[in-house]
Amino acid sequence: MIPTNRPDVQAYPPPPADFGPLTATAEQLQHYGFPPRPSSDDPKAMALWQQMVEGLHNRIIPKFGTSNHYHMPVRDLQLSAWAETNAPQHATSTNWSGQAIVQNTVPLIQALGVWTVPSVLPPQGVNCSGSAEQGWFSSDWVGLDGADNRSNDLVQAGTEGDAFCANGRDSFDYHPWWEWIPQPETPIINFFILPGDAFATEVVAIDATHAQFVMIDLTSGDGASFRVTAPSGAQFVGVSAEWIHEATTVNGKVSVLPQYGAMSFTAMDAEDTGQKTYTPGAPSNAVDLNITLVDASNKPASIPHLLGNDTQWVFSASGNKTLFGQ
Repeated sequence: MIPTNRPDVQAYPPPPADFGPLTATAEQLQHYGFPPRPSSDDPKAMALWQQMVEGLHNRIIPKFGTSNHYHMPVRDLQLSAWAETNAPQHATSTNWSGQAIVQNTVPLIQALGVWTVPSVLPPQGVNCSGSAEQGWFSSDWVGLDGADNRSNDLVQAGTEGDAFCANGRDSFDYHPWWEWIPQPETPIINFFILPGDAFATEVVAIDATHAQFVMIDLTSGDGASFRVTAPSGAQFVGVSAEWIHEATTVNGKVSVLPQYGAMSFTAMDAEDTGQKTYTPGAPSNAVDLNITLVDASNKPASIPHLLGNDTQWVFSASGNKTLFGQ
């Protein structure tokens, strides 16, 4: 393992030039920080894994910055009704829109997603003529342990898309990050992304206090793989997995979402300790939550619609669309 500028994070070493991940052993894949080979015989899962391992061309040893942004567990979750299994349950939240699988039996230990980094703009109708900078913050991510009150120590990673304006001019920020609550987001300052990039992330619980993050920009071929030690007092449980478009919490307040364009999540799946695979549309003995983000007036601001097993549309209140799935 390679030290980083954070004592609680170690990076996996880059593989040799002639390394072949498709034929490597499980031990070799683990040593070099590649995503673990799927345990099931599902051809779609295998194709996705192959896309990730072959898409990582430039291994970055990550450098980390600091931030006051938080990607929090689900806030103010209200269920329309509770189903026992196999049916999406509609719910609302004041910070999340998307899908979450809640498991009551076998712990979920891996969550994977691939999405297109969406472009963002200031909300419609805002006045940007003043000199004071205004900001609107959003994020797309994959995580574990954020959707059920049996654990609040959400472990997650994703991309941020923020819009700013002042003096009649707009500016934007896009960056990858990881987070283990109760700590804030940790941005990766030497890993550059652009809107429109295809981005893959897998979060793996190694044990109760260690997690692996594999983050790959499939468009540029850049990526990072690293192991994180949990913050003091935090512990992984495995009660839920999430694929979320979120209004980021900044300075203790949930942001208003910026405008966002069409984007696609080409994978949403999770795996438990028994090597069983789950998707939002086929949660097996778990429950899928189909979560709509509502504003302070309880009006929908970001509305998901699940199509098939691993596809969802998310509609913004302004009529823009975010597509999760394929």
